Amino acid sequence: MSLAAPIRRVPARAALAGQAGRVAPATLALLAGAIPAAAWLVAHALDPAVLANDFHSYWYAGRLLAEGASPYDLEALRALAQRQGDVFMVGTGYSYPLPFALVMVPFSALPFDIAVGAFTVLSIGAFSAAVAGWLGRFHAAAPPARLRLAALAAGASPPVCGSVLNGQVNLLVVAALALGSALVLERSAARSAVGGIVIGLAAVVKLVPAVLLAPLWLAGGRRAAAAGVAAGLLVPLALSALARPGIAPDSGTVTLLFQPDPFVTNQSVNGFVSRLVEGSDRMTALAAGAFDPAPLTAILTFGLAVSTGVALWGARHRMSTADGLALGLAFVLAGATAGAPKTSFWNVALVIVAVALFLAVAAPDLDMRRLGRVERRLLVVWWSTALLQPLVWIVPPQPAGPAAALVVACGSLSLYGTLGLWWLLFRRLGSREPPPDAPALG
Repeated sequence: MSLAAPIRRVPARAALAGQAGRVAPATLALLAGAIPAAAWLVAHALDPAVLANDFHSYWYAGRLLAEGASPYDLEALRALAQRQGDVFMVGTGYSYPLPFALVMVPFSALPFDIAVGAFTVLSIGAFSAAVAGWLGRFHAAAPPARLRLAALAAGASPPVCGSVLNGQVNLLVVAALALGSALVLERSAARSAVGGIVIGLAAVVKLVPAVLLAPLWLAGGRRAAAAGVAAGLLVPLALSALARPGIAPDSGTVTLLFQPDPFVTNQSVNGFVSRLVEGSDRMTALAAGAFDPAPLTAILTFGLAVSTGVALWGARHRMSTADGLALGLAFVLAGATAGAPKTSFWNVALVIVAVALFLAVAAPDLDMRRLGRVERRLLVVWWSTALLQPLVWIVPPQPAGPAAALVVACGSLSLYGTLGLWWLLFRRLGSREPPPDAPALG
């Protein structure tokens, strides 16, 4: 059975540029940013105190660094927040690599409200520009109505809106990841190397993009891009270590990242297994204390990693083409998002880049009829689970029983969607059938 529906040949990209040109990039950018901006403005008008929880940690990390202290000192961060009379969910505090804390130092010099406002505008602006640029680059075949709908849908993604409301850095990472992915698909070795560096810089903030180094290396002709990823990640880490010697997360903080975590927003394999046996203030465990979740989490995560690696190795020759490489990048990105131990629901925003890479190959004109029936259904599952996930959180805690079990099962909806996308890409990447009769990337 074919994985892709029969399609017609579309005109060459140059001939299609006129279609995309009928929708100005500024219009696409405005559509992409409209819903997250509206969500932020409405929430700010209703209760600004609930906004930007994560940005508090960024802001205080910058302040601690400016004072010569460590941004990883959780007690110092709490004390600084207490002196400010600031109440927010501290959690594990600042847990990002040091270069991001250095970037936050200028923001920390501003009053909090101004800093978070500037950060929000920058995040939405970068994300919107990335969406508009991507659609213009890879979907010149799409009619204007589809382009507008795609831009609006990208911004309407619940993880995108949630990232804005929580003051998360994900939109900046998505923008960098999209730019880097577009550049590594170029024929020019110089552009490809620059794209790798941009991906590496994204990995400085969120480590998940670093996995794109694997398909780039296996692709053979993209070794310069793979080296760029390594340089973009390691050089800032080295420079920050030289600039602020002795500042590093302690071993306890690092260990926390790999411990069981049943928290309601965790959409990883770790979160799924943890909430089976560990309850929280929002969910009742399915079988509290029945087993230690760490070994099972390790086994499942390792299995996911090995399966992804084996599939990549088997498709290494196909990834020598831009189309195959795009699928390989999307595939490992989806797998790493599901496998990372602390993938919050907001972090699932990174998967948008995986979907974008897939559609750039499979539906350059954004006509979903080009996809196979299974592929269309899996995309619907991915989108639906992200849409429904926040609704699960409003269900009040349930006593042990069938209702509580249902809540636990639904507590990982977005994870199921990410794994469905991983499976979709696994099937497409491993297909031995001829590629669709459509313009190739690059």
